[in-house]
Amino acid sequence: MAVTRSSSLTASGASVLSYKGVIDCSANPDYPAATAGDAYVISVAGKIGGASGTTVTAGDLTLCKTTTAAGAEAAVGANWDTVQA
Repeated sequence: MAVTRSSSLTASGASVLSYKGVIDCSANPDYPAATAGDAYVISVAGKIGGASGTTVTAGDLTLCKTTTAAGAEAAVGANWDTVQA
């Protein structure tokens, strides 16, 4: 299955993964506001979650585990997982 922007994978009618696009981490951005199951691909290496965030490289996947507001690693980082490419 080709994944395109806003594609979703579903199981028993419940959304489990929703591709939202890419995040350029060269300026160490905060995590975006997201819903559980939202997924982003890292397009440019850096840190996600601010200057003290998780180091990521291009191609990594970051997944929202719990619906969350936008924020830095210390505030919302526990709501996210990163899968290294």
